[in-house]
Amino acid sequence: MSGNVMATGQKEKKMTPTEKTAHLWASGFVNRWHTNKHAELRNSGDMVGGHAQRVAILYMELFGNALGMVETLRNL
Repeated sequence: MSGNVMATGQKEKKMTPTEKTAHLWASGFVNRWHTNKHAELRNSGDMVGGHAQRVAILYMELFGNALGMVETLRNL
């Protein structure tokens, strides 16, 4: 499934820009460890969005340039 389609149960449909934004926003609320075999991690409540925020803060503390982070991610 590419980033521009959404699973709808039986078939995939192309997402509108609004649907794609909503889908990406909602993905931040997924438990990072939801499939881990250890209950402590599975039930930790550590969401993907919180992890992304902590990584961004760490990056800015280490490198001091949020725009540089965007450029780095574009070049991956």
